Amino acid sequence: MLLKRILPFAALLLTLSVSAQPTTLQRVEDSVVGWFSKIPSGEDLKPSSYKGHTYTTAQKEKMNEVIRWMYKTLTPVASLGTWKRMIWGDDQSFAPHKYGVEFRVWDVSFDPDYLDEKGHFKPIAEQYNAWVVGANIIPGSFAISDLNNPTRYLFTWQPDGYGEEDRKKTNADPRLHPNVYKYFTRVNDMEAVYLVPGNKPPFTPVTRGEYLGYAEDSFDRFLAEARKKVEAQWPGNLKSQDEAFAYSKKDVDGYRAAIQKWKAKYSSSLQEPAVIRDMQPTIRSFDMDPFEISPSEKNNHHSYPVYRLTPEVMEKCNADIPKWLVFSFPYKSAQDGVKSSEMHKAMTERFNYDYAYDYFFAPDKVKGKEYKPVILQAIENGRVAGSELNRSAPRTSTDGGFRDDFSATAIGAKPVGWNFYNYGRPTVIASAPGQSGKWMVPGEREVAPTYLKRPLPADFTIDFDIATDAFTTRTGGGIQLYLGSSPLGPDGKETAQPRAVKIKVSIHAGQTTEASGPNYSGEAKILINTVPTMNQENGVEGLTGTYLLKEFNDKQNKVHVTLTNKSGQLTLLINDKPVIQSKDMKMAYGKTCTNCTLPADKRFHALTISNITQDAEHVKVYVGNVVVR
Repeated sequence: MLLKRILPFAALLLTLSVSAQPTTLQRVEDSVVGWFSKIPSGEDLKPSSYKGHTYTTAQKEKMNEVIRWMYKTLTPVASLGTWKRMIWGDDQSFAPHKYGVEFRVWDVSFDPDYLDEKGHFKPIAEQYNAWVVGANIIPGSFAISDLNNPTRYLFTWQPDGYGEEDRKKTNADPRLHPNVYKYFTRVNDMEAVYLVPGNKPPFTPVTRGEYLGYAEDSFDRFLAEARKKVEAQWPGNLKSQDEAFAYSKKDVDGYRAAIQKWKAKYSSSLQEPAVIRDMQPTIRSFDMDPFEISPSEKNNHHSYPVYRLTPEVMEKCNADIPKWLVFSFPYKSAQDGVKSSEMHKAMTERFNYDYAYDYFFAPDKVKGKEYKPVILQAIENGRVAGSELNRSAPRTSTDGGFRDDFSATAIGAKPVGWNFYNYGRPTVIASAPGQSGKWMVPGEREVAPTYLKRPLPADFTIDFDIATDAFTTRTGGGIQLYLGSSPLGPDGKETAQPRAVKIKVSIHAGQTTEASGPNYSGEAKILINTVPTMNQENGVEGLTGTYLLKEFNDKQNKVHVTLTNKSGQLTLLINDKPVIQSKDMKMAYGKTCTNCTLPADKRFHALTISNITQDAEHVKVYVGNVVVR
């Protein structure tokens, strides 16, 4: 039996004892944690009911198998996994019998608030990704409750491509993955793989004429319900009841007239499938033409076909074998972090849908056979495959400093020896246009050299190159170098200190077409802040130095940056030319600095690089040849 795996705090630290430098955030993000919920062993299989639907023992037994398969397919990374049996129902939509299992992977943390008394992780409330395996569910659908009745279930269904903006950004496979090509799939708010005999869900398209006719059929029920409501609101007061009911009747008369108008308008196309403008229509939606869809709505997949389930299909949904089975999960890529991307890989690349299909719809084919994933999850030494924590620490230079030309990392991979949040737009290694060697493209969050010796020397030099993609906007690639004097905690963040110095150096490429005018935005800038204050003018603390950076632009896409500190004096050099010195920096309103020297006792622990490109979605900025000494 596959055992639950939850690493306690102390054990996980021991497995990561190669270096004391990686932060607790890195230790969590690249480490296999495991399942919090126990594998079902057959207990608690009594039937349960909700809203007139019964989750039978046989149905639960089959879903227990799904849970066991999931445990073999995914060991949660940087998270704790849980499962919960689900039965769905309501009092209004007359939906089919729907049941299944909801899985979740929850965030974890080394923060003591999120550890139990034995040092084991606990799920962090409200921070999770969920996916569902459900019988007879229709992800991305909405019941048309006002038109439904015990023998008729109508629904709209988000079309393929609805809500796929994030998938487009990462060039996601429109068919999910070759592992599921043979099955019916749908991509809308969720990605879904349908297992169903015949490979086509048993949904019957509704024609325009049928849709309008079903609406007319519903008006009498609508009025009957309206009468009940006014009688309950004004019991015994017939006058008030009649007056209130008259408003509902007047509305319905208007809806009836509108439907006749739409029938006349579409008299030659009433047999065409109903595709409507409202994703969640009500009886009141017929005031406007339901079939009138603008070109922009069509282009954005904001038009919704209408389907129904026949009484025969509805009846078969009650059986112990699903009429259809759906695996529904959110789209997650490397940008969303290893917790999320491992879940997505499990559902697209690793889960054995062939075995699952046969288990439910052709059981003789898998009789006596054990479930196995299509491919196994890649885990090395208790960490997700590719973790830099499984690699040797990069060598430091002979002078005890730090050097990285990123040659140790493959193109497209995460930079070895750098710490960053593993979600959002990822930090990767790439080639820079027109430049040799390998470069780091900082992602959405700041990055820091993991194995840098801290604190920096009292006198130090930091060198690096910056390059930018081509751009047509006012600014191109931008980088911010940050230095902080406060010591770092286990999470890699600065600890609160009563006395601190913070330095920000920002570099932006400018547009050459504006180089001779007042709007040129290429700039190098230094901002120094101290606690307690050393330089304050009109209540604003800090020193600023700015240089119009014409050496870095859309034509000259590379620049070399050097920052030095010598005896408390900062100097910024561009292509080896001094351009800003702390002794010349100004206070907030232009006054010369009161104290132009960094405190002699301050040593810098924090060093991060951030991507501050204004159009980072389309323009990359590259950092290369980093040297700290």
